[in-house]
Formats: sequence, structure tokens, C-alpha cells
Amino acid sequence: MPISALIFDLFDVLFLHGARVERRAFEQEHGLPMDALERTMLDSPVFRDAIAGRIPEPELWRDVAERLRMGRDSWQEVAQAFYASIVLNAELVACMRTLRPTYRMGILTNAPSDVRPLITGRFQLDQLVDTIVISAEEKVHKPQPQSYQLVMQRLGVTPEQCLFIDDGLRYVTAARELGMQAIHFQSSQQTITDIQHILAQP
Repeated sequence: MPISALIFDLFDVLFLHGARVERRAFEQEHGLPMDALERTMLDSPVFRDAIAGRIPEPELWRDVAERLRMGRDSWQEVAQAFYASIVLNAELVACMRTLRPTYRMGILTNAPSDVRPLITGRFQLDQLVDTIVISAEEKVHKPQPQSYQLVMQRLGVTPEQCLFIDDGLRYVTAARELGMQAIHFQSSQQTITDIQHILAQP
């Protein structure tokens, strides 16, 4: 069955961390080591609760602010510093534009719900894709099969009709186990080449 839909991960695929100038300036201002902000967020004991939708995103940033010894009331400053360095993967997005409207497209991301304004406001990816599935909003997350099934349902496709792209190998593996074709994102050019190769198959 030919591919009729492409499903993309968000962070480290469509969203890249850019030069991290703003984030590094924040860390230097507060006497923090390089990448302390990202490491602290990922290591937070409430990170998984935030992406699973069990707690609101501000609770995650309050915990991060506290662990950085800045005080919980500084959480908005901390969150802003993290998101400021994010840039759009222009190369991959340009590829996506060439594939519209022939293919349906979706985003499937493990992320807190407050990331939606970043997707739809700052980067306006909602104008390029047909559906956006955010783990915290849906209370399911990769690699749970329900998350893949949900985005497929909203796109109106079967696993055999899907091409899934993610930088997380275990998420790629889970997609393949459901019957999807999948690409492990390692670089933009490699991913674009792989997409073109798969879509060219009869």
C-alpha cells in the first residue's frame, strides 16, 4: 500500500536548539554551567508527569527553577530562556511543503501542553500539517501504541500508509512494530534523502 501520510516528531526534528545564544546568556547570568537548563529540565522528577499531562507545565518549570536555586517564582523566566533558543528546521519544513498537498501530515510529540502556542503561534506549523497530537493534551505518549493510533485516526490512514520520522530510536522501533515505515532522524539531509527514497518506491 503506498504512503499517503507523514508523521513527524517535534523536538530535535522539526524544532532544533539553534545557537542557544539566549539560553547560554541566561546560564552565564545566573552562574550556571553550560546546558544546565536543559539537563535540569530532563532530569526533573516531574518531567514525565508534565509530558504525560498529569501536571500543568508551570509545575515543571517551578521545579526546574528551584533546582537551579533561582526560586520557584522565577519559573517563567526559566521557561522563556529554554524556549528562546528553539529554531525551526527550515530545511525539513521546506521538504514538507513540497510534499503538500499530495500527502497528509501530522505531528506526534511527547511534550507539555503549553508547547502548542509555540507550534501554532511562533512557527505556525498548524498551517502545514493536518493534525497535532501533544502527549500532555491526550494523556498518551510515545511509545504507547495509543499515541500512534490516535494520530493515524485523525489523519484517516492505516499503519501501512504512514511514514513516521523521529530522532528517538525506540519510538521509531515502536512505529515499525505497528506496521508503519519509519525513519530514524539523525540529520536533516539524511532524513530528506530517506523520505524521498521511500516515497519513490512503487
